[in-house]
Amino acid sequence: MQKPQLEQTQAIENHHVDRQHFPKLTVKEHQRLHHKLPIDSPLAREMRQYIMLTGQAMLKRYYDQLWRNRKRLYLEEKCRKRTILSFVRERTRSSDAAPLRIMDLGCGYGWLTKALSEFGDAAGVDISINEAKKRYPDIKFQEADIMCDEIEGNYDVIVSSEVLEHIAREDHQMFIRRIYELLNGKGYLILTTPNKPVAESLPQNDLQPIENWLNKKSLIRLVEPLFEIKHCGSTYFFPALFFKHTALKLPKVVYGIFYGRLRCYKIIDELLSSTNYGISLVVVGQKRD
Repeated sequence: MQKPQLEQTQAIENHHVDRQHFPKLTVKEHQRLHHKLPIDSPLAREMRQYIMLTGQAMLKRYYDQLWRNRKRLYLEEKCRKRTILSFVRERTRSSDAAPLRIMDLGCGYGWLTKALSEFGDAAGVDISINEAKKRYPDIKFQEADIMCDEIEGNYDVIVSSEVLEHIAREDHQMFIRRIYELLNGKGYLILTTPNKPVAESLPQNDLQPIENWLNKKSLIRLVEPLFEIKHCGSTYFFPALFFKHTALKLPKVVYGIFYGRLRCYKIIDELLSSTNYGISLVVVGQKRD
């Protein structure tokens, strides 16, 4: 490694980086530094602001790298997948039900789009779809920003999982409005987003450039003007207490095995689905006239 690169790497490790260094960092270095910083630190805020100000090209590079590094489904993704698919399945229970037109809005590397394709014609939309297209070449993906680009088609169900929090707070209403406009009459929105009171009590790892978490009340207030709320609960129940006290390391491991590896999350999440104790909020709404 050349000396300047070594010094830059050491600066990242020690957080000795300021705004003037940002243009010199690779996307991977941006991620490494951002994930090491406290979410509310001045440097973390400046870094998120820089990434946003450099525009969609920088964000696309950021997410291209992020999705390329994802090799498997995390437990929280498995929990969200199970919850989301259960609601989509309800829409197809009728024997004469036509195949659904489904959009996975903010599809990332396409894992959920692929699962949704079992219920009809599923398409994924994101600002970064390179990895999704590589992994699932049989699925339709559109590279677009819902806030400013034209989205193809109209849909019976739009799923948006862990996307809202990465939209600027002042654009949240417009984001919901755009989903409303893309849905067919009486279409359904299925949305998940971090549950602010619970998420704030957990270790702040893998944060993305924008993080705007909501509590249950704020989420309902955002969605309700355009959608009749059919369900508002949560999923992924992993007690924050385990992360706060090192003395609970063993119970944390035992619970992780019980909840994750033994797949007891399927039972626990079903029992607690209507509560707001989960790490991710889940709202299901039907489009109002």
